[in-house]
Amino acid sequence: MSTPDVISGQSPTEFLDLPENWKARRVRTFLEKVDDRTEESDAPLLSVSKYTGIRPREEVDRDREFRADSTEGYKIVEPGDLVVNIMLAWDGAVGFSEHEGVVSPSYEIYRLTGQGDMTYFHYLFRSELYQYEFARHSTGIRRSRWRLYKSDFFPIEVLYPPLEQQSRIASFLDHHTARIDRLVEKKQRLLELLEEKRQAVITEAVTRGLRRADTKLALAQNPRLASDPTRPSRN
Repeated sequence: MSTPDVISGQSPTEFLDLPENWKARRVRTFLEKVDDRTEESDAPLLSVSKYTGIRPREEVDRDREFRADSTEGYKIVEPGDLVVNIMLAWDGAVGFSEHEGVVSPSYEIYRLTGQGDMTYFHYLFRSELYQYEFARHSTGIRRSRWRLYKSDFFPIEVLYPPLEQQSRIASFLDHHTARIDRLVEKKQRLLELLEEKRQAVITEAVTRGLRRADTKLALAQNPRLASDPTRPSRN
């Protein structure tokens, strides 16, 4: 797939070679829009992000307090609902929620009307393929003003495998993306440790001189030197 394929006006169901038992179905045939509003002023607020999906806002913004003055009139989200940030759907700010809570009234909420694996559609709608498709169908004269309204979303054709295959694809992606996430987390921790060592060497050099800094850098690069009995004593 390439960007020109999408820009040319083709739906993925038109230019992809689909498996024989897969169907192309329009969104309106298996999703319905819901618009339930809360009367609570302090309902749990959910965050909609291309990076974290649908998460409680307090989990996403742990380092800073965020709370709307009031959540009264916000849209209610039930577990299994699809939440769409209509302003950033083209950038992946969509997803099925595992949480109960509320979102801004400017977002759209949809619910499956029949059989379908929400995890499969969660991955599908957040894929690069459908980010392009949401961009193609969004309304607006420039990217900063693009909006994916119900009237734009419902006609979109999606890849619709049999339910059993949807579930198998979802399980496969859960397993492999979790593995990749763990590797990324380990890599991030390694980068943090290297940055700590870097700062320690800098601090040692500017406060204690180059001889001690050079020793600290050597130990950071080869920790075995610290316990090497042949290493000359500093006393």
